[in-house]
Amino acid sequence: MKNIYIIIALFAVLVGCQNSSDEEVVPDISGVYEIHTLHNMQGEVLKFPELAADGKVQITSEIEIARVDDRLINILRKGIAFGTPYTDPLGLFEIRKDGGNYAVYKDDLYIGTLGSKEVFLNFAGKSQNTMISSIRANR
Repeated sequence: MKNIYIIIALFAVLVGCQNSSDEEVVPDISGVYEIHTLHNMQGEVLKFPELAADGKVQITSEIEIARVDDRLINILRKGIAFGTPYTDPLGLFEIRKDGGNYAVYKDDLYIGTLGSKEVFLNFAGKSQNTMISSIRANR
């Protein structure tokens, strides 16, 4: 009789392990991502880092993503332009699990995708800086 209880307990443990391994694993998204392409509302495409004619870096740009809670992130754009640091708060955005990544929303409008190594955000005027149309960034 004890053997039956042990077998049932082992079976329950195996089923429990199977269920937990089926859960989606979402990446750690907090941190700094280097922006490599930024589109602005005038249709210009900016590539970073921007280099001077002598090959020295003139402008850098990155986004810092801070997780507020399970559903919200804060995005801050920052960098250095001609030796002067700048910051540009882009705002709070909602995140939802989407497979192995997160989908990013603002006012229930899909903004982009956020993963552990890459970010694509198409703001459509939904960030605090309404001049930025979209951003692509990597860690």
